[in-house]
Amino acid sequence: MKKMLSIVMVVACLILSFCGCSSHDDSNKDSDIDDFYSIVDFTTAFESIGLNKEEIDNVSRVFNNIGITQISKPQEALGTGIDELQSYKAYAFGYKNVTTTFTFDKRRLCYIDFSFPDEGSKTYISITGKIKSKSYDTIGNVVMYDMLDDTTGEYDETRQGYIAKLNWQEHTITDYQ
Repeated sequence: MKKMLSIVMVVACLILSFCGCSSHDDSNKDSDIDDFYSIVDFTTAFESIGLNKEEIDNVSRVFNNIGITQISKPQEALGTGIDELQSYKAYAFGYKNVTTTFTFDKRRLCYIDFSFPDEGSKTYISITGKIKSKSYDTIGNVVMYDMLDDTTGEYDETRQGYIAKLNWQEHTITDYQ
């Protein structure tokens, strides 16, 4: 009987230790996710990646000129650091499926794109020989700003850079003029 009771006690201890008698607080989990998508002002966003006041003013002007006026705090996407080549991703306009990706080359903004939900369609011939169309969800992506030379991939001071402009209220993207 004592042997059986000891086995039950050991099993109970194992179950309690695996199930987690220790409590952990998930109350911040949702707020952390919400903070990730929350809109911040450009100064806060760009200070968080290490830009100085003059750089923030220049980058903010470019974002405003192309119509991306609201972003979340940027997250590193790919690269070797802000002083070399570094890409960042930020959520735009408070939506989880609307993003902007931007790249710095030696602390100079050189590329911005804008991604958004889109709907595509595909035309096909059915088994019965009829032409049909099927729509599907996809991601649209537009290059908004590009200062990189097309042949060398290097930063080109002589380029204008602006390619497209977003009008968020009307949900349109047009050529930059």
